[in-house]
Amino acid sequence: MDLDSSPLPEAVEDMALRYRKWLISVNVAGAAFGFYYYMPQLSVVPTHLWLLVADSPIATLFFAAALGSVLVGSGSRLLSSMAFVANLKYGLWTAAVLLLFSDGFLSSTSIPMYLFLLFSHLGMAAQVFLLDGVSDFSKKGLAAGAAFYAVNDIADYTSVLGRPLHPLLPGQEAAAGAYTHTTAHSPAAAAAVMCTLVSVALLAVRIKE
Repeated sequence: MDLDSSPLPEAVEDMALRYRKWLISVNVAGAAFGFYYYMPQLSVVPTHLWLLVADSPIATLFFAAALGSVLVGSGSRLLSSMAFVANLKYGLWTAAVLLLFSDGFLSSTSIPMYLFLLFSHLGMAAQVFLLDGVSDFSKKGLAAGAAFYAVNDIADYTSVLGRPLHPLLPGQEAAAGAYTHTTAHSPAAAAAVMCTLVSVALLAVRIKE
């Protein structure tokens, strides 16, 4: 298997890039919805830590900015690299956690919302491969993405910043104090680290310099 090739069918890539303005708009709208979805958790976390909490909205903004910069002729390899790691990591991680703990999520989430979250995050993971055809990646971007999301994993699953900052898992509620760990915490942490490693590795084989 050629790891540096796109897994997307050529027809899908061509159509997505043909309507890239629409795709950028979808990602911006998705980010807005994501911040709304995270609001209960963001409301009890200091503002300066929001960048480490709102993982998926930040990722889709990275993608929208990366594709938008290409559209206006000022593409940034650093931005494209960050967008690649962020969207692949949180697209895969969220889908994995939703499937692993489906009973817990469905106990408090409607089936349409659950399916929307699942397929929209799978879409996040898929769309990163569109960047292959329109932008280059860089070693500096690889280092920045690896460093930022390693720090993010530490912040999410340890109490180094006072409380774990990962997205709420089944059985957890946002509160002013540290929220209680559930049985989902350790598997979610393992999945996050694995998704970081996979995302960084797949970006690394795409760097041409």
